Amino acid sequence: MMQPFADDSDHYDDADTFDKNDDPATTATTATTAIAENHFRNSFTGDRKRVIRMKFICALFYIKNTYRREGSTILLASYSEYLRVRDSRLRQAAAANNAADADVDANTKKKDGGYEIHLESNYPKWKSDVAIFKKALRQLPSSESWHAIEWIGSTAIPKLVAKPVIDLMITLPESINVKEATALVAREASDPQWIHDTEEYTNGFQVPIGFLGEFNGQDWGFLQFPAYAAEMANLTECNLHFFHRSDSNATSKIIMRNYLLSSDGVTLKNEYASVKKNLEVDFREGRLSAKDYNKGKNGVIQDIMRESHQWQLDKDKGIVENVDCCSGGGCGSW
Repeated sequence: MMQPFADDSDHYDDADTFDKNDDPATTATTATTAIAENHFRNSFTGDRKRVIRMKFICALFYIKNTYRREGSTILLASYSEYLRVRDSRLRQAAAANNAADADVDANTKKKDGGYEIHLESNYPKWKSDVAIFKKALRQLPSSESWHAIEWIGSTAIPKLVAKPVIDLMITLPESINVKEATALVAREASDPQWIHDTEEYTNGFQVPIGFLGEFNGQDWGFLQFPAYAAEMANLTECNLHFFHRSDSNATSKIIMRNYLLSSDGVTLKNEYASVKKNLEVDFREGRLSAKDYNKGKNGVIQDIMRESHQWQLDKDKGIVENVDCCSGGGCGSW
């Protein structure tokens, strides 16, 4: 069985603003031109103009293959490239914070290059913000072609602690290209008219960064309303995921959410909450890295995956009663 990102917010914590210091163009130019310069200096000693020309061409090719700009959004070429940009910014922020707060106890500072694992249980706020995000997204022209907007991940489950990052999944008909649909949303969200029409209730919803990649061999689009923008808007950080409606990446997320919303999933939901709380304490006290925090949840997540898929099979056979999963706020069909 393919493993989806069961708790999507774990993969996009604390993403910060994208600026020229994080621009792949800047990093690409530094790395690529160094290689180009050494290579072409050896090949064309004394021909400075040719060296400069090749440096420029190499950098352009790297930049072109690394990201694209759609409206005001930077779209990286892969999940790994997105992480590189994000983590670079987090390291800068952590260094600045630690330098400014030199007298603060080490255990209270950000660890792992800027990550801060902080769990909350604020379902009413998250549910309210999800309604705002959905309202704004449905005003995008391309929303008419979507299948659904699904609220997924831990924040969609009442009484389950989670990092304060909302995950929404836009499911698409198979006839629509996932990556192009993601890029189109980025362009539409940059349109001044849409910004004007939604600003009154979103206080400035924006998606300045994202990526176009694959997961489990299936196309995956991603856009982010990052923490810094969410804080200014008094909203919750939000990730937008794009998948085809029948992709296993999409169906697994929905099945797991529905199971945890049902009475049959209460035991595993409570176990999952307990595991996360214990891991949070270990991280806060310096006994655990952010990577190990995610690894520490793998066991219970595998249990949830197995039980939820069996639950869905039994449900399809009529062995268990249908559950009104919309009552928990998770249903995204519209």
